[in-house]
Amino acid sequence: MAENLTTSPSPIANVANLNWCLDSGATHHMIANATSLPDAYPYIGTNKIIVGNGNQLAIIHIGNT
Repeated sequence: MAENLTTSPSPIANVANLNWCLDSGATHHMIANATSLPDAYPYIGTNKIIVGNGNQLAIIHIGNT
């Protein structure tokens, strides 16, 4: 039995001109530069971050905003 699948065009044609307010619901976040955190300190541990392609990234600092 064949399924009849359809897609509708995105209502957003040009996302570059929109204001974004992102709420990922995440409880932990990452940033590229520790100086963006007012309360950052070196991470002492062995945990790593695994990204989408399977690579592991070292955790250098942790902190709070």
